[in-house]
Amino acid sequence: MTNSQSLISEQETQKGPETDPLEQSRDLRALFEANKHAKDPEHALLAYRAWHTCMPNLFGARAALWQQNMSRLADDNPQKIAYQHMHERCQHFAGVDNDTLKRQQQELAERWLHGDAKTSGESASRLMQTGDYKAAMEIARVAFNSHKPQDLASLSGFAYTYLKDQIGNDEDEMQAQSYRARAFTIAACQTGMACSQDSVRAMEHCMYSAQCEGSLIDHYMQSLASDRERQQLMAQSKKIIAAMQSNADLESLLAP
Repeated sequence: MTNSQSLISEQETQKGPETDPLEQSRDLRALFEANKHAKDPEHALLAYRAWHTCMPNLFGARAALWQQNMSRLADDNPQKIAYQHMHERCQHFAGVDNDTLKRQQQELAERWLHGDAKTSGESASRLMQTGDYKAAMEIARVAFNSHKPQDLASLSGFAYTYLKDQIGNDEDEMQAQSYRARAFTIAACQTGMACSQDSVRAMEHCMYSAQCEGSLIDHYMQSLASDRERQQLMAQSKKIIAAMQSNADLESLLAP
């Protein structure tokens, strides 16, 4: 057992995986088509996720480049295997003409800009960037209090934006606080988000980062240089979960 595995073994299975249609689907084109005209945010976001899991690197503008890059790897290379698995899930986007792709991309971009297809964390981050601190924190607080793993994971970007706003441009301090932001994804995995080695999230991360061994949590651990950093990340995740379970205030949790 590696040091990173020993750090996660006690917490990684705290809760069974949540139901995520994107993780369960073997045909992301069908999932997209079934939800692309949805009015409610949950299903609009599902269509957006399905589309951007496949576009533009598996199909679309950059697909040929990715295919060329993957062809250079050995057949047993984990990154190439992850690419092939993801390509299989997206294969029914093949044959969609360029005009349709461009039109659909524009429609999705407009929905995202209007907030219909944003995650809670993205909406909160956007409001922080425009200076509407109160509204941003309210959206983030609702997401945190929902106890939904995907909402929790979406707060990673918001937490980084929030902490940077509080701390300023001190690089050493921001490096330390970045663990707190990344820990929201770790906590989401620990409380039920699908993060196993064969999950879409882990395979995507493998495909794009070449960190492929084990679960998504393992990938995060592999990206860190020392056991001390890994311990810091896991400690922050434990703190997030404890705060969520005790219904603590998000703003207090994020206090520098």
